[in-house]
Amino acid sequence: MAKEIMRARPFLFLNKDVLLQPTWRIEMEIVKVILLSVALVAIAMFGLAVRILLLKGGKFPNTHVSGNKFLKRNGIYCAQTQDKLARREAQKKVKFDKLTFVPDNK
Repeated sequence: MAKEIMRARPFLFLNKDVLLQPTWRIEMEIVKVILLSVALVAIAMFGLAVRILLLKGGKFPNTHVSGNKFLKRNGIYCAQTQDKLARREAQKKVKFDKLTFVPDNK
């Protein structure tokens, strides 16, 4: 039957062994690829964590704007901190004690 299929559509089967190969061999190839990808990801994660794992008291470097001493000296903050400061200044300018509501006149 396999030969009949290959004669009818030869462009679909470049290698007749692939058609006759048991499915467990194909599944083993998939398992090999998955294990290889997991191993590569594990090596990459270890490479990123070398400083944390091998140094005594090692910690991940602070790359946030607030962790930069030069930016702190120049008064540059992250967007969230600048937003908090701007809201605080705006709240100081608005006096809510003397707030009155004006009715709509239509």
